[in-house]
Amino acid sequence: MKYSVFPCICFVLLAVFCFLVFEPVYNGVDDRLYIDYTRSIVEDGDFNVANQMYAPGAACELSPTFNVPDFHNHGGIVIWTPFYLYGKLVFRMLRVMGVPAAIRVDEAYVTGLSWVFSTVVFALGVLLISFLVLRRFFNTGISCISLGALFFGTPFFYYVLYQNGNANIAAAFFCAVMVWFAVSIMEFKRSHLALLGLFFSVCICVKVDLWFTIFFIVPYLVFKALEEKGRPADLYIFFVCLIPAVLLKGMNDYLKYGMLFSGEFSMFNPHRFFFWEQVISPYHGFVYTSPILAVPVLGLFFSAWGVAQRRTSAAAPFSRDAVLVFLSLYLIAKVYLISFRFAWGGGTVGARILLSEFIVLSLLCARAFTLRSRVARIVLYASFVSIVWNMIVVGEFITGADMSLLTAPVPLSSRFKSLAIVARYVLSVKEPVDKLIFLSPLILIAVLTFAFERKLICGLRRRWKGDPESFIRTVGFRYFRAFTLYSFLLYVSFSGLNLAFNRSNVERMHRTGFFENCTVVGKKGFTFRENDLSLDEMIYYYGIRNIPDVIERLIKIKESLR
Repeated sequence: MKYSVFPCICFVLLAVFCFLVFEPVYNGVDDRLYIDYTRSIVEDGDFNVANQMYAPGAACELSPTFNVPDFHNHGGIVIWTPFYLYGKLVFRMLRVMGVPAAIRVDEAYVTGLSWVFSTVVFALGVLLISFLVLRRFFNTGISCISLGALFFGTPFFYYVLYQNGNANIAAAFFCAVMVWFAVSIMEFKRSHLALLGLFFSVCICVKVDLWFTIFFIVPYLVFKALEEKGRPADLYIFFVCLIPAVLLKGMNDYLKYGMLFSGEFSMFNPHRFFFWEQVISPYHGFVYTSPILAVPVLGLFFSAWGVAQRRTSAAAPFSRDAVLVFLSLYLIAKVYLISFRFAWGGGTVGARILLSEFIVLSLLCARAFTLRSRVARIVLYASFVSIVWNMIVVGEFITGADMSLLTAPVPLSSRFKSLAIVARYVLSVKEPVDKLIFLSPLILIAVLTFAFERKLICGLRRRWKGDPESFIRTVGFRYFRAFTLYSFLLYVSFSGLNLAFNRSNVERMHRTGFFENCTVVGKKGFTFRENDLSLDEMIYYYGIRNIPDVIERLIKIKESLR
């Protein structure tokens, strides 16, 4: 597989652009939760963020174990912690030289800067890995256009460059690695199945959304076994290797709640199905906010049509369309199941919950661009319009005008003013001097590592001249194995620290009077605040639409959660 210099130039330019414009101050979608998890494991050796979130003696609600009963996943610390530690180290090194004092910044600023820089790094990793997978099936031009269109045509750019404190980009990176391994590297061998199972178990600790990947992995592996004359029964290895990290997550949840409780699933609402509202409503509907998401739907349709027309032969069941259909099973299952939520758009810019599937969306988007030239041109023009619209909606979200527009629609021409807001808040250059001072050592280390690895790979490639496909698989498997073992072992280590120090840290805070004004809540209280605010927004939306029966049902649900 040959690559031209064009995508390399595009990638470098995008990396420089992201470096210059990303928000250097932590800006979290769930308060400061994710950086608090990182700080807690480094400073306290546990996952209890009570003393990170609250001041001593402050009023707060805690679980019976005096942990903060927040249900958001903590597994992203396996990739966030090295950046946080780097920030602490470089701050202390430069403090000797008097640099932080000269520009009036403290350690919290530098560790936060390095933490949010990880969001940019892993977003670029998502784009790079997605490009490698796209190039297996599409040409360079289509691959670059698809990635660029989704980067700016969905909230992806917003959650990379501005509201950077989120787990969605970390989840997108893990999802991209998993899809890359399954599609490009994996063979139906026991060692591969074991590693994939282990990696998948870490993924679901990073973000519960990645559970839905099972709808892709299992059917895909069954058909892969049949293609490679393997035994589908060997899939038990995959499931066995899921157990360790899942058990550790269960242990950490027990330490948090004081009972067996999976908080992530408390956001599911069995009383109502919100599929169409979630997809098309002006209340942060996926396609309303980011119309470009209609392009992957078009790609899915033509992929399914290609399989139905038997363009995928029995001798080659893993053609492009077949792989895309397998991946679409995962996406369809996720969109359907998350329709049973208390809020499809509460506090988010449209399809934030689908950013984990960036690689899947990019593949389907690229498929739509492969249609006949006239249709492809129409899709391309429509994609450009979608990017502009997405920017407008993001600008309205930043100012809070998005909800007011539900009651008082304004002319389209006046809504273009939001583009200036996006340019000012999101796409403008921010603190380039601070970034250069504190992040240059990290970038230099990354460049030197890349140069060393490239030289090593070039040396290995000479030995594999006759079989480049085997070379790619061998090297790819080594990288995947290294990252899997690193992530798993780090999560095991952090879980051991949490087990060792969680209770003793709580006892220490008790002795100092930290919990004087805290309230211990039961199971209903663990997720009440999250559901309460989401339900308020939904009641507001259905009040505007004047649908009293839905409002009445939502009010009853809210009362039952108290």
